[in-house]
Amino acid sequence: MTLDSRLYLNLPPSAVKKEGRGGHHGVDIKVLITYNNSMDFQKTLRIVIEIFEKFNVKYGITGGFGMGLLGIVKATIDIDFLIERDGMKETHPELIKKGYERIHFTNNVSQYTHKRELIDLDFIHAFREISLSMLERTVECSLFDEKLRISVLQPEDIIGLKIQAIVNDDSRFYKEIADIQEIMEMKEHLDKERIKYFFSLFGMEKTFNEIN
Repeated sequence: MTLDSRLYLNLPPSAVKKEGRGGHHGVDIKVLITYNNSMDFQKTLRIVIEIFEKFNVKYGITGGFGMGLLGIVKATIDIDFLIERDGMKETHPELIKKGYERIHFTNNVSQYTHKRELIDLDFIHAFREISLSMLERTVECSLFDEKLRISVLQPEDIIGLKIQAIVNDDSRFYKEIADIQEIMEMKEHLDKERIKYFFSLFGMEKTFNEIN
C-alpha cells in the first residue's frame, strides 16, 4: 500500500458516513478522506469486527485511525484497538485462521501482521478498571454506507492512552503531546477533569497545565 502525505484512511469517499453525533459529550464524527483504490482497511475492519461480534468482545478503536474517525487528519498504516484482555482468547485463533501472524505479545499488548493484503493490527489489553471503563464509554459510528458499525474510544480516553504511551516510552513525548493538543484544540465540550485525572495518575499535572 502506498501512502501520500494526505492519506490516512484507506477508503473511498462514499464509504464513510461523513457527519454524525454520538457519545456522552456529543462528539463530532466527521471523517475526511483521500481516495485510494486499495480496500485493505475496509476488508480488515469487516473481518476483525465480525470476530468481535461473534464472541461478544468489547473493543474501541484508538490511535491514528481513531483520531481520524473523530475528524483529525492522521497518517496511519495500521489499526489500533483497546480490547478486553479476556477477549483475546477467542480473537487470537480467529486472526491466525485469517492469515495473521502474532509478532509481539505481552500481558499488556499484542501486535499482528498479515502475510498478504490485510492491515496490521495493534491491541492494547484492557483488564484494569480504568481501561475497562473506557470500553463502556465508546462512541459508535457507521462506515461503508452504514453497513458496518464500529466502536471508537471517546477523545478523552484516546488522550489517556497517549499519556500511557508516553509513560511506557518517553521518546514518544513530543509526538503524543502534539496529538493530545490537537484533540484538545479541535474537540469542544471535552471532559477536562477526566483528562486532568489521566495526567495526574502519572504525576504529569505540570504538562496538563502547560497545554490546557
